[in-house]
Amino acid sequence: MNDSMMHTKKNRVSDSTSNVYRILALFFAFLSFLFSLAGLAFLNSKNSIYDQPELIKNVVFIIIGLGGLSGAWWLYRMHKWRLKQVRNYPNEPWMWNPSWSKGLGQNEYSVRFLSLFIAGSFFLGVGGFALIQVWPQILKTPPLFLLLIFPALGLLLIFFSLKMLHAERKFGTSKCHLNTRPGFLGEELFVTIEIPYNFSQRASFKAHLSNTYTYSSGSGNSRHSHTDTLWSSHQSGQVPPHQPKTEIPLRFIIPTDAQPTKSEGSAQYDWTVEIYIPLPGADYQQSFRVPVFFDPQRSSTHNLTKEDLEGQEDQRSLQGFVRADLLEVQVKHLASGATRYSF
Repeated sequence: MNDSMMHTKKNRVSDSTSNVYRILALFFAFLSFLFSLAGLAFLNSKNSIYDQPELIKNVVFIIIGLGGLSGAWWLYRMHKWRLKQVRNYPNEPWMWNPSWSKGLGQNEYSVRFLSLFIAGSFFLGVGGFALIQVWPQILKTPPLFLLLIFPALGLLLIFFSLKMLHAERKFGTSKCHLNTRPGFLGEELFVTIEIPYNFSQRASFKAHLSNTYTYSSGSGNSRHSHTDTLWSSHQSGQVPPHQPKTEIPLRFIIPTDAQPTKSEGSAQYDWTVEIYIPLPGADYQQSFRVPVFFDPQRSSTHNLTKEDLEGQEDQRSLQGFVRADLLEVQVKHLASGATRYSF
C-alpha cells in the first residue's frame, strides 16, 4: 500500500469516527430537549405542586435533560477536536486520541467508573419511577415486586462505582507516561506508572501488558460483546514505602506477530497495561490503554514472536519480556519526593 492510499484510508476511518461523535451529539441533544420540554410543561401547570409523584417524575426528566445536554456538548467538542487532529497529523493515528496525544495512556479505570455510575443511575431512575407509579398496587399484586430488581441493580452498580471512586480518592489520580510513543511491533515499549501516594509499608506490584480482541456476536437481544486476550506479558516487583510519589517503570518487548491497535468494523484490537498492588483495606488497581502500531518501514529491533517470548523468565521476577543481560535497575530519589526506577 503506497503512502497516498494509506493517507486516504486513515482519513476515511477517522471521518467515520468523527461522524459517530456528531450523530451521537445530535441524538443526545434531541432526547435532552424532549425530556426537558416534558418536565417543564408539567411544572408550569397549576396542579404541579399537589401531585408529588408527577412532580418527582418531571424533575427527574429535567435533570436527565440537562445531563444529556452536557453529554451532547462533550460529544460535539470531541467531534471537532478529532477532525482537527486528523488534519494536523494524518499519518499519526496515536495523535487522534486525547490521552495518547499528551503522552499518556488512556485511563480505563475512569471509563469503567463512569460506565458503572451512569448505568446504575439509569436503572435506579427508571426503576424508582416505575415503583412510584405502581406503589399503591404493589402490595396487592405480588408480581409487581419484580420491579424492585431494577432499582436494586442500580444501587449495586452505584455501590461498585463509589467503591472505585473511594480507591481513586485514596491513591490519587495515577498516570501512565508513554516513554515510547507509540509502541511498534517487534520493538520495546517503555511506560512509567506515576502513583501520587505514600505507601506506608513495603508492597509488591504485579503488572502486565495485554493484546486483546473485542468483538460482538449474535443480533438483537442475543447480541453479546466478547473480549479475548491474544497475548500477555507479566512483571512483578517491590514498591518502596514512605515516598510521597512513586514512579514505576515497565519495559516490554512486543512480539512481531501480535495485532496492532486497530478497528475492523465493530471489532477492536487494543493494548492495555494493568498494574495491581494488594493492600489492606482497598487494593490499588489501574488499567491504561496504550498505542501499539505496525510500520512496515521500520526494522524490528528484536524480531521475536509470541512463541519466542512465551515462558521466558529472568532472575529478577521480570517475566516474559526482559532479558537478564539487558536489565540494570537504577533507583533515584527525586527532589520532589518521588522515587524513579530506570533501566
